[in-house]
Amino acid sequence: MIRAMAVNVLREGLAAGVWKETELSRIDAAFADVHLLESLQFAMRAERAALNHWLDAVLVTKDSDARLAIHKFANTNPQGHLLKSRVLQSSLLRDNQLQYNLLTDALLARYDSATQHYDLSRPLSHHPDHLQGRIAPYYFAFYTGFARNMQSIEPDAVYTHIRMILARTAVALERWKLRHGSYPSSLNAIVPGILPSIPIDALTGTAVKYRRLEDETFCLYSVGLNLADDGGRTQPDSAKLQPGSYDKQLDWVWPGPNVE
Repeated sequence: MIRAMAVNVLREGLAAGVWKETELSRIDAAFADVHLLESLQFAMRAERAALNHWLDAVLVTKDSDARLAIHKFANTNPQGHLLKSRVLQSSLLRDNQLQYNLLTDALLARYDSATQHYDLSRPLSHHPDHLQGRIAPYYFAFYTGFARNMQSIEPDAVYTHIRMILARTAVALERWKLRHGSYPSSLNAIVPGILPSIPIDALTGTAVKYRRLEDETFCLYSVGLNLADDGGRTQPDSAKLQPGSYDKQLDWVWPGPNVE
């Protein structure tokens, strides 16, 4: 959220034309140090390590605090008596641990750091929705709870990453305009003099979309979750676009709505 609010300030400053190129250069350097998708991967691995450590505390060291936490978890679930009667059995916990680790592997495989492509549409070989049987939601209650939490942050992180990529690109375009009096005809013009490489849309692994407009402004966007180039159109109908409703947008367009 802090990074998103910083992007709000940036979009307002660019619109007002308040920065010199030296200041924009420092802003660009700050963006260059942010690696959200790599940080997401690190967070997934760290959470998996923490969960595995916690389960080992229950099964190997017989940690009393961990066992107490399990009993409290069971008390909050429907059919809690089933969990209470089986949850301390190593087979149940190891089965939940295995499913969670397999899901984490599947989520980590969605990101290719070499191409900067985060494939949110890649099918997950392991997912709570794949569980079958009446007892499965209770038997795999720990796995399901942790998995839902991990997967919920994935699209938010990708959206925030792309919003920052578009912001950094907008800064580069403004720097070009300060030097040459107008925006470039293509993003190729700002590489490598201003940016080291063409900005990548993480949803596709290809360049973000850009075109200079006749009124001497520009259109800059990602294709959004539908993975289709809608020409920089955000709304599928006349419905008002609300801040934070990126999942309902066609394309993710700079500067986009303010984050509140």
